Amino acid sequence: MRRRVIVNIVIAFVILPLAYLTKVYLEREVFTNTYSQSSFSEWLAHFAMLTFFWIPVIFTVFVLLPYNYIILNNSFLKVSLLRKCLIFLAILVALFSLVGSFANIWFYPIWKNLYTLMVMAVIAAIFASMIHFLVDKKKVNDNFVKTLE
Repeated sequence: MRRRVIVNIVIAFVILPLAYLTKVYLEREVFTNTYSQSSFSEWLAHFAMLTFFWIPVIFTVFVLLPYNYIILNNSFLKVSLLRKCLIFLAILVALFSLVGSFANIWFYPIWKNLYTLMVMAVIAAIFASMIHFLVDKKKVNDNFVKTLE
């Protein structure tokens, strides 16, 4: 259980902000040909609290906690990596739909929403795989070794 908590904290408070900062940096500095008024470091100083505190906390509460609750309560079922990815994706899509009801995502063209869903699928595959191989796979291997002894 300790390993699960540590891996979830690392995912939420280290990997997610780094991925978000990489996305923002690429959008602001690399892919835009126009000169922006503020540099990336000024943007980071302005949005540091959002990037390093609020986004990870919201991700932990609304995504990682329900995901781990579902995985741990269905421990009597053999949950494969594909099922874990689909559960993670279902949580992300449900949140996207709920937030979209208030943020009016339904006014965007369908291809922009499909692009967002594809990005969510990649995120779900990466994070669910990390949790699977760093936490759950070790638990399965430990139980297998104990049964052999």
